[in-house]
Amino acid sequence: MDRKSIMFAGRLCLIIAAASTGCSSPSADDATPDEKLVGAWVGKIQIDQAKLEETVAKKTKSKLGASIAKKVIGAMTKKLESARMTLEFKSDGTFTGSTEGIPGKEKKVAGTWKIVNVSENDVVVEFTKEDQSEQTTLTFYGKDEFALQSAAGVELPEGVGFRFHRAP
Repeated sequence: MDRKSIMFAGRLCLIIAAASTGCSSPSADDATPDEKLVGAWVGKIQIDQAKLEETVAKKTKSKLGASIAKKVIGAMTKKLESARMTLEFKSDGTFTGSTEGIPGKEKKVAGTWKIVNVSENDVVVEFTKEDQSEQTTLTFYGKDEFALQSAAGVELPEGVGFRFHRAP
């Protein structure tokens, strides 16, 4: 095969490849961040007990205090493992949410949401309710799972977070 034939065959392959990929239907990964977020989500608190104990130990000045804190963390971990948070993001920019299983923090909320920043797997969402706004970063792990490290405007301690899955 001469050089001209090789070049022609190479161009033909490129044209066929471009045509076949250019006509494919969009996949779920091509969805905009808004489209990925819309729907119902169920979150469960996740506690890395060792990391949380380490964080508390660094902030506790005495061994007795650290020992007491470790026992409290153990008891709280058992209680918080049943905590749930639900969120529903609607395509009209409204949301509803609820928390249960968190002593003193069980409540229902409603308001509006909008995406203010996107970088790789992180989506910063601004929630507004009763004229108060807060921003929260959601870290996506595929299209049906995300985690957050703050809730209700409170940064959760290292080792504690919520992991959400798309509701069935």
